[in-house]
Amino acid sequence: LDSQLHLFSKLDQSIATQRQLFRKVKKASKSINNSTKRKKKGVKVDPNTKFATISNIRQSQIEAGEVKVDTDGSSASDYPSEAESCIGPLIHIHTPTSWETSELDCIIESSIAKLIGQINQLAEERGLACKFTYMNYAGKNQDVYGGYGAGNHERLRGVAEAYDPEMVLKHLWKGYFKV
Repeated sequence: LDSQLHLFSKLDQSIATQRQLFRKVKKASKSINNSTKRKKKGVKVDPNTKFATISNIRQSQIEAGEVKVDTDGSSASDYPSEAESCIGPLIHIHTPTSWETSELDCIIESSIAKLIGQINQLAEERGLACKFTYMNYAGKNQDVYGGYGAGNHERLRGVAEAYDPEMVLKHLWKGYFKV
């Protein structure tokens, strides 16, 4: 079985601050991995599990994804104020995790959620939190709509109502996130 959660954080330009954040992330992930193993003695957790793989997101990638303005001067989409927290160099924190038995589902998933919460808290304490969560990368317990902005979320609901008033897709959809 496997699970993946992703989190973005702004990159602090201070190498010392960034190193400190990386150390705390590594310490938190090791602690959670060890406590998961203790909770289920006799059940083997994949020793190659990496709870926090960190990679940079380049400024050019961010610029390529910025809001485009139509020829009439209107914005192709509203740029929510929540997204302002994600402008600048970012760190992508990815927690791919695998385990051998469904007995561990609750333990592993709650451990990963706890780790993501701790990483978010560390980022917030340093003013580096990014409120946007990319839907395709999010876990079922992450708030993907919070980073869209209230206006955009309401507009999504309006589109869903207009094109699927009986909520057929919502009821048939097996995925996590429903407008």
